[in-house]
Amino acid sequence: MKWKNKKTGIIGLIVSTGILVFVLAGGAPSKTASSKGGTYSPDGQKIVFFSDKNLWIMSADGADVKQITRSEGYERWAQFSADGQTLAYIADGDGDWEINTINIDGSNLKQISTNTDTDLGASFSPDGRTIVVGAIQAGTGAKGLYLVGRDGQNRRDIIENGVWPRWSRDGQTIVYGHAPETENEFDIWAYDMRSRSAHALTQNAGNNFGGAISADGRKIVFVSDRAGQMSLFEMNADGSNQRSLDISVIMDASPNYAPDGKTILFSNAVGEDGQTGLFQYDIATKAIVNITPHR
Repeated sequence: MKWKNKKTGIIGLIVSTGILVFVLAGGAPSKTASSKGGTYSPDGQKIVFFSDKNLWIMSADGADVKQITRSEGYERWAQFSADGQTLAYIADGDGDWEINTINIDGSNLKQISTNTDTDLGASFSPDGRTIVVGAIQAGTGAKGLYLVGRDGQNRRDIIENGVWPRWSRDGQTIVYGHAPETENEFDIWAYDMRSRSAHALTQNAGNNFGGAISADGRKIVFVSDRAGQMSLFEMNADGSNQRSLDISVIMDASPNYAPDGKTILFSNAVGEDGQTGLFQYDIATKAIVNITPHR
């Protein structure tokens, strides 16, 4: 499965997907919808995810589900600020994928980017003052990472061929997807903020997606098809000791570690009707629990 065969802009990576019935404000239940793109809050107590067109938040055990956004467009792939109070995410409300921020209670919505690029992923710096964004340029299709202030000002490009960035907790490393125009395979790279240089973590081993670094900075979890099907993999932060976790997943499973490093949250198919849900993998016991909320 080559990345170039899937290059349909954002459509190939953003797919609405678990069986989920919410109770909305006013008591009216929503239609059954999919849930995907789950991410832990910095204290590990909450999970933000997207379902249908909007962002939702719940307790880490799948309880106390609340809607955050109420948009006619699509809201996707949110990441928490370090204080756990704000989300950065992509939205297509203006007809093109841009970066927004919003408080977790749904207040203080702001559009950060206003360009013609297709923005693919956003992540806060640990101090909350800067956001790293992956983007595909309109017209040329060139990919790259840029930094922008939380107020949307002072944009500066930092690296070519990058999308879907994740900032490490210590602020020294940005892990991202590397997708050069001249090659077929998608890999995970790391950008060092101190040296301002980037290097490959996966290479010549199939397609590798969705890298996320652990809170202690020691491990990275990701998705790879190197064994013939999409599966969860783990490696050391320097790219060494790459190993399968023996869990078959969808391509955009978006795995990430709980802050305590004990569990991995990921999205995967539930049933045979194209729906997906949220799952937690216990690293010590290897148990997998479906935490897709139901109402």
